[in-house]
Amino acid sequence: MVHAYLNDNWKKEYDRIGSIYNYWGTLLAVFFSPLVFLREGPVPKDNETLWFYTRLVPILLTACLVVLYKTKHLSHEWLLLGTSLLLYTSRAYRTDALNITQYALSLSIMFFVGSVIPVLRPKYIVLKGAYALLVHLGMHVFYYKLSLVEYAPIISWLVISIVASHSISALRYFYFKNRYVERKLLSKVLNEVALRKDKLQRAVEVLQKQNERLHRFIEEKEKGKRLVELQKKLLQQQQEDLKQALESARQVQRSLLLPYENYLKKRFPSSFLLFQGADGVSGDFFLCMHAHGYDWVCIGDCTGHGLPGALLSCASVLALQDLLQRHKRLSPVQLFELYEERMDFYLHHEALYLKTGADIGILKIAPSGEASFAGRGIPLLLTRQAVLYELRTSRAGLLANRLLVPADDAPGDQVEFFLEAGDRFYLFTDGYKDQLCHRQGKRPKRYGSRCLFHLIESIKDKTPEQQKQLLIDAIRAWRGSDRLNDDVTVVGVVVE
Repeated sequence: MVHAYLNDNWKKEYDRIGSIYNYWGTLLAVFFSPLVFLREGPVPKDNETLWFYTRLVPILLTACLVVLYKTKHLSHEWLLLGTSLLLYTSRAYRTDALNITQYALSLSIMFFVGSVIPVLRPKYIVLKGAYALLVHLGMHVFYYKLSLVEYAPIISWLVISIVASHSISALRYFYFKNRYVERKLLSKVLNEVALRKDKLQRAVEVLQKQNERLHRFIEEKEKGKRLVELQKKLLQQQQEDLKQALESARQVQRSLLLPYENYLKKRFPSSFLLFQGADGVSGDFFLCMHAHGYDWVCIGDCTGHGLPGALLSCASVLALQDLLQRHKRLSPVQLFELYEERMDFYLHHEALYLKTGADIGILKIAPSGEASFAGRGIPLLLTRQAVLYELRTSRAGLLANRLLVPADDAPGDQVEFFLEAGDRFYLFTDGYKDQLCHRQGKRPKRYGSRCLFHLIESIKDKTPEQQKQLLIDAIRAWRGSDRLNDDVTVVGVVVE
């Protein structure tokens, strides 16, 4: 492929330099052709016509060749070649061949002028040299009619002159060609080197840019990684602080409810309290105390769970305790009214705006066994002689929870009844029955009141500790590995 490329380009270069050297070589050969200081040979009487035409015809034909070349009808090679052939013929028959000195000088000038300046391809050089040899041999044989012995010295000089002059012409051609090829190859190599250098430079620039972008990316990634690690540490620290805060809040809440749990165990030895918060602390509350000759058992579920629910539950316990200690003759319904007034005071009458409410169940027990119950969103389950009774006075809660039921479901009066030995009653918030079971590919399902009632019927004859553990096991099996989704509070009492 490279060889073909060089040949094609050398042809163009050869035409360029040949049109210069061959044209001026032609003019120079014509200029030196007369050589007036060289004496012509004698005119043979029997060859006068040939002698005449050897002078006239070359001049006319040379002029025609120049005209054809100028009009671009003739190449520079044939211009030089045709002119040389005509001049060789003319000089051969005009030079005094019998005068060795004159003849050698004429040949030398003619051959070297026609061969040193021009640049011809080797085939044209061979053609020109062969023609020069033949025309001079013919001159000696046909024109001068010399014998072999007579023209042997002349022919020797003729061959030497032709070979020497045309060898110079051939050397000039190959010199130009080799120099051009070398220059072209060098130029091609240099161009290739420059091209590769340019590509390499561009590749280096691209790599440098990519390297810079990579460094920036790594720096940004490292910065982002450090930032993520810092944020992770901050989150871990905040989570740890939150866990500690929740644990502290849980301990405070348990400390607040512990006296009521102890009194429940003291007043009703066969009882249990299941109190579990979804987030450690609970929005449920429990209260069991003796006030002005009556035993009070209260259970409640404040809006929300976690810390907000725990704050409301603690405030509710303190409010109920203070109300029970201040007022001697209270019914559960009256206690509800006072509780709502107190909580409105605590919340600056913003309970509805804050969507803060509570479901509360209150049981008042007299020493004679007479009991009264009122529930706002919380029922009381009573089992007597293997029969389960549900005591419910209203589905509506207190404060903002009133809005969660229809307006025509007005709160009813409290329920009056007597507790007998062997009776069992249960108070519970909605957290137990609202626990969810997430089955794969199905919607979450609530535990429900019916399942809870069946469970209580099945465990009512167990000991309080067994009942508590069975309640824990049942709800754990229901939710599986899921965490509690709501606070759970259950109170179970066996009347003795």
